[in-house]
Amino acid sequence: MKSTLPLSLALVLSLSACSQQSPTDASQQAGDAAPAAQQPTPEQPTPEAPPVSTPPAEVPGVATDARFDGYGDLRFGMTAEEAKQAWGGELNGVPAEGESCYHLSPKWVKVPAEFAFMIEGGKFVRYSTEADKLVAPGG
Repeated sequence: MKSTLPLSLALVLSLSACSQQSPTDASQQAGDAAPAAQQPTPEQPTPEAPPVSTPPAEVPGVATDARFDGYGDLRFGMTAEEAKQAWGGELNGVPAEGESCYHLSPKWVKVPAEFAFMIEGGKFVRYSTEADKLVAPGG
């Protein structure tokens, strides 16, 4: 059995040596493969894509004062008095007795849900609207 082991090992090595390519053969085959890849392929049907639609430049009649850091000239963190001055018009609303959270709304607003600035702890903290003509920042 000892005499067949070296013979088997030699046979395996010789067979594996036959299957290996020299570095020049591998690069030559890679070079041959490149032109094949560049050859035109048979025509394939192009899938139909839906027509590209471009978004409108701007939606007409939509207010764009909404910002991530406030609304118009109002900035989050302003006092209620600073917010009233920055608004430049009349804002209606007062806190209820013992409450620190309330809404200020422009005088043209019929119900606070239509458009309001929330004041909490004396500071402007958020704005809200249910009106279709007003758009949130980012759309």
